[in-house]
Amino acid sequence: MDNLYTMMISAKNKDENSLMKILNKFDPLIKKYARKLNYDDAKSELIITLIETVLFMPIADKQYLQKDECIVGYISKSIKNKYIYLSKKKSKIEGIETELNLDTCTDKYYISADNSLLIKNLLDNLSDLQRDIIIQRFFLQYSDVEIASRLCTSRQAINRIKNRALKNMKKYINY
Repeated sequence: MDNLYTMMISAKNKDENSLMKILNKFDPLIKKYARKLNYDDAKSELIITLIETVLFMPIADKQYLQKDECIVGYISKSIKNKYIYLSKKKSKIEGIETELNLDTCTDKYYISADNSLLIKNLLDNLSDLQRDIIIQRFFLQYSDVEIASRLCTSRQAINRIKNRALKNMKKYINY
């Protein structure tokens, strides 16, 4: 069997068979991270990362990359870094998608008794600071920067408290 270094050289020279052998070798690692990411295209994105790593890896320039264990470490680290990037991207997207938009519940002209009661219960389950920030943000339409200046704190702190409050509200709704 070819060693990994010779397969890498062949793959860089457009040998599909060598590239497939490398893909098969790292398939368990790709499956592991794709399973952790838990979305449809995760495996495809990690495979693309592996192919890009193989094609652009500077094995000819670096003497230490001629050892199989160094190549395995380099590729594994590249895949792990892509997993971390995709994981952060996914959590950011989920945060945006799960944000509770109270504007839809508080039409200026019509709030049903049920919606009013739900909003009151949701706000009652928050700390005073969280409640204050949610009211200023969604009912009074202040930006995070404006709220931060009013409360003499940073925008990041306001955003963190707001997101925590929205998560708490979501938990309450899901029970």
